[in-house]
Amino acid sequence: MSFRASITSLLLWMIYMAQTSHSAHFIYTPEGKRSPCIMLDAKFTLKINAVRNKHIVTTDIIHSDNQTINLSGSCDESRAVLNLGFRGGVMWSFIFRNTKNIVSLSRLIEFTPNKIFAKYVTNIPDPVTFDDPATTVLSRSNESYECVSMQSTDYFPIKSVPGDTTFTIHAEISHFRAQAFELKHDKYSPLVICYNDGNKTTTTTTTTKASTITPPLVPSYVFHARNPADSVLCIAMTGRLSIDIRYRLHTTDDVKMGNVTFTVPRDAKSYGNCSLSGETQNLILEFFKPSWTLELVFHKNFGTLGQTQRRLGYDIKSINLVYVINPEMFPNSILPNDTKVRQQSTQEEWYYPHKLVDKGFYSCISKVDWKINKNANLTTSEFKFKAFNNDAVWYFEGNPTTCGADKKIPIKVNPIIGVIIIIAFLVIIGIIFVVIMLCKKRKRRRHYKPIKGRKIY
Repeated sequence: MSFRASITSLLLWMIYMAQTSHSAHFIYTPEGKRSPCIMLDAKFTLKINAVRNKHIVTTDIIHSDNQTINLSGSCDESRAVLNLGFRGGVMWSFIFRNTKNIVSLSRLIEFTPNKIFAKYVTNIPDPVTFDDPATTVLSRSNESYECVSMQSTDYFPIKSVPGDTTFTIHAEISHFRAQAFELKHDKYSPLVICYNDGNKTTTTTTTTKASTITPPLVPSYVFHARNPADSVLCIAMTGRLSIDIRYRLHTTDDVKMGNVTFTVPRDAKSYGNCSLSGETQNLILEFFKPSWTLELVFHKNFGTLGQTQRRLGYDIKSINLVYVINPEMFPNSILPNDTKVRQQSTQEEWYYPHKLVDKGFYSCISKVDWKINKNANLTTSEFKFKAFNNDAVWYFEGNPTTCGADKKIPIKVNPIIGVIIIIAFLVIIGIIFVVIMLCKKRKRRRHYKPIKGRKIY
């Protein structure tokens, strides 16, 4: 190896070490077990603010590289918990769930305000718990999950905090890698990479067979509906959603309309009915306060093939929106404050997305507008869904039904037609050339000089 190559390799190694040197490494092995059940690497910062009268009174900051961290946890076949304990009684819990060999992760933060903010908060002696609103689907149980990119998350209190002091928690985490359940000694299994690291689909090879996993979007906009009787997830949907609303303004002259746009927040509550009817299910997203709701109704399609009825797939039958008028969101509205408005779909069923029966899910990455009615519109991007599901798997695999906006339609020309077009083009060029030459020849005949000494009559 040349001297220049050696220096380059050394510099690259130093850069890599500088990026990863502050990542903390955690291994939890249950008592009496030889192999660990959870392994996690991360570089993180937690910022906990105490807020009074809309002003930050004090802040406690926790880093991954300058803290004494106490480990605890628990593991069984379907649930594994890793608790990171920090000074002042702050506990950050990583909760892994294994549902039919698919691992998901949720997170909680618990702390006692009187302990970490003793000088400023004295009336809240009991622990308070904050929740990460998004649950991330990681990988299969025999794979690990990695996300080097920086992810920012705001945590929200599970219950309202008593007194005049509130709290906010902001977490930033990068160089994250984790695996639970099927660890072999202290080594990670083949990995699945998160969306923000530049891979929408990552193929990994295990000892059994190749598997293709599409991780959810980051930040994770995963909405779902479950059957409470058996916990089966019947609808899964992910995507970025925004709503455009036209409303009448309060004016003394002609009718004037205002227009506002709202983004459906990532922490929207989702629920639904898996058996609205024999052929219908619905998914409801609830957000803002007082409650706004966005309802998507899914309906099975049937067709006939001879005398046999066969299911062709399903589609979104209707999209319905309920919102509440207030002056901040709808300035100068003609409707009184706190008026609840319902915008129902007026479109034909064929207008909305349709998933074919032989496809795994519906996918539309492009930005597309779906008209609810003349006064409301839903815009989607990075949009995926599946309904009438019979298991607990809520990520998307298999071949999708793709929307028209994502399809690049190639222009195909029949070879015979192509030859005819070329010949016709050459004939036209030839005719134009002949006409030009004849015109020049005729022009030369007209412009001749008279013979000197003779008159021309």
